[in-house]
Amino acid sequence: MKKFLFYALPILITLHVQAMRKNQQDDSYRTLKGMTGFLHRMSEQIGDNNFIVNSVGVSEDFPEYAEVRRLDDNRLGKRFQFPKGQSSYNLTVIDNTTFVANHIPKLGKLPQKNFSVNNIENATTRFLPGPGTSTSCLVRLTDREVVVGGWADTDAILLYDLRTNKPSGFNTGKAAITALASLPNNSNQILSGQYGATTIKLWDARKPNKPMHELKGHTDSVTGISATINKHSLWPHVVSIQNESGIIWNLQDSIPYRTFSIGKKMLMLKALRNQYIATIGEWGHEIFLFDLHGNLIKTLRADYEDPDLYLTCVNELSNNDILATGEGYIKLYRTPTEQKRADYEDDFDADIDALETGIETVVSGVGDVVLKIGDICEDIF
Repeated sequence: MKKFLFYALPILITLHVQAMRKNQQDDSYRTLKGMTGFLHRMSEQIGDNNFIVNSVGVSEDFPEYAEVRRLDDNRLGKRFQFPKGQSSYNLTVIDNTTFVANHIPKLGKLPQKNFSVNNIENATTRFLPGPGTSTSCLVRLTDREVVVGGWADTDAILLYDLRTNKPSGFNTGKAAITALASLPNNSNQILSGQYGATTIKLWDARKPNKPMHELKGHTDSVTGISATINKHSLWPHVVSIQNESGIIWNLQDSIPYRTFSIGKKMLMLKALRNQYIATIGEWGHEIFLFDLHGNLIKTLRADYEDPDLYLTCVNELSNNDILATGEGYIKLYRTPTEQKRADYEDDFDADIDALETGIETVVSGVGDVVLKIGDICEDIF
């Protein structure tokens, strides 16, 4: 017996450690597998039970797709095939049936029409000319308007009316647009970052001749901007990133409020409705959640089994869960608030089950007592 334990115990300990490590490697509650041979760049919910994801082919010979899939079973709905030789790295949902996507050349040929408007009901696509040679950023302004940023000799931001397909330009200068965000409580205001500029500009989309304000605090080009509703103020929460550092802004006074960092380059960020900031690191397998004071609250891990597949984007579902896009997979996560709610609901269900079991036991016991009394009565009479 001792000899058996001598050989078996190290093996059992190794298996236990591997099982614990495997459980720690992925905090998602669900994984949706993607298409083989395609890399997913971005996904966003569209409608009640669908999400749209753009897929980039791993080689120049692969076509580019955007797919509409169901959230509950990952079943394919509609597929939009984009022109060969163009990659789509960005998309944004306009309403329950419409999304727009950018198009960047892969083969060196610059497309004249470099973003598309797509309808999932009738599976139609129409291409429009963005600013300059390529479109880098897209943001929804209203249910009929989209703001498009790109690389242009002038007016690097265009506001498109999707009903008329007519653009109007922002007086931005020649620098390429690196980030765009709309303010959630004002459908007229846009924030932008530009290549080589350390300031964020706040624009009135109806009066785009010059910016309303400038936010100063970064030391390098701003690569990401996001905004969410402030539950305690009319001024929304605004966050931005450059390389390895991020700023939470006091928009009312146009000054930095707090800073945050993950110790490496941040690929993108999203300000969530439940007052968290979500960001991912370059070539990373973690989603970092900060509160609006810059404190790291939680790290959500993705599967490390294939180190070549990494997270590229995070977005938010209508139920406040996180939709994380990775190369080859899409994962669903709960934020700490939603996880607590889910745990509470599970505990409540468990308590109800225990109560029902207890009631059944009591009823069964009462029934036994009644039968016993009946037997005694029969013996007496």
